[in-house]
Amino acid sequence: MKRAVLKVLSTLLILAAFPASGAQAAPSAAVASPATRFTLTETRSGASFGPFTLFDGARVRVDGTLYRVVFPGNGRVTFVDSTNGRTFGPYQPVEGRLMQLGTAMYAFGGAGKSGVRGNPAASGAPGRAAAHAAPAPIAEFAPMPPKPELIEIPPEVEHRQAPSLDLPGLPDATRPPAWSIWLAPLDTTPFKWKVESVSGKKADFERTTLGGGLGYNSWLAEAAYSTSGKSSAIVPGGLGFSGSSIDDADGFSLAIGYKRPFLREGGWTASAGILGRIRQDKGDISSTALVATSKVDTNNVENVVSEYRSGKSSVKITEKALRLDFDLSYRSGQFMGFAGLQIQPVSSVSVSGHMPYGSENLKISAKHDDAIGAIVGGSYTFWNDFQVFADLTLIYESRLRIGVSREF
Repeated sequence: MKRAVLKVLSTLLILAAFPASGAQAAPSAAVASPATRFTLTETRSGASFGPFTLFDGARVRVDGTLYRVVFPGNGRVTFVDSTNGRTFGPYQPVEGRLMQLGTAMYAFGGAGKSGVRGNPAASGAPGRAAAHAAPAPIAEFAPMPPKPELIEIPPEVEHRQAPSLDLPGLPDATRPPAWSIWLAPLDTTPFKWKVESVSGKKADFERTTLGGGLGYNSWLAEAAYSTSGKSSAIVPGGLGFSGSSIDDADGFSLAIGYKRPFLREGGWTASAGILGRIRQDKGDISSTALVATSKVDTNNVENVVSEYRSGKSSVKITEKALRLDFDLSYRSGQFMGFAGLQIQPVSSVSVSGHMPYGSENLKISAKHDDAIGAIVGGSYTFWNDFQVFADLTLIYESRLRIGVSREF
């Protein structure tokens, strides 16, 4: 009986010992809980920063700014700006808590529903459990944004300045007033004639001309009088004419122009100019034509008789022209020679008068087809600025001039 009572008592003592040992082990397990991690989310843009480890002294970078975490174990957290020392908090680190950092608001996340009660390492009991507590982890930082690539700025392009062209200036065109008198023993203009609708011959109108001119600087004015004007037959043979010529014509011409040097090098001078001229000749045109007439003889019979009849009528030829002149001259001492090109782009010829043909008058017309001419000439200067000169014009007209001139 005593043995049975002793066995029951020993069993009760052993059962009482097990609950006591279990109660002593619970605090050690609570101290060994892991550290808390959290994130911060900006409320406006939704940008999230973290996760970070929450412990006293941790350093976190939020939106480019570095903050130091103050978490003394009282259940409150404070953020200190590392650049200027400004503090934000203390805040209770619970899920969804709004915290201001800098000028933005952030929502705290990652602490769980119960939040963070304090620093587990600081609230644990001293002794063996504290000795085996896990060391505080190193703070985790958000990665630094990549450094933007530098945009290569091209070197400034200097404004290019084109060098000014060293063009020679126009030679001085100033000349004192001068007069000239000249005689043209040969002054011929080629015309292509036409009688009614029948093309006539190419016949030159020949004349002798006496003229004079005045010049000042680059301006020139001329006037001339022509005598002994005449033209050979203007109607080809086979049309019933034995003669159709112009005789005893006289007339005049007026011209005004401008010509100046544009290049002078050594003794050479290049000049260009323009000249307008009107010329008029008036004479008599005579013709002898074979005409048929009817005669009644003594037997009262009508006979057709062909005979030549001569007639004469006045005619006036007017020519208007615009001419371009280009000259190249060379002066050596008192002698000057030149050659040039003359272009006549505008020319009109009108003929007033008729050609007699028996008892009828036939309309005549003419035109001047040649538009290009050439001129050569020269001059020699004597004492007191007297000059003798001569020039010859060919192609669009044939003219030989000989004259004298002098400056005032």
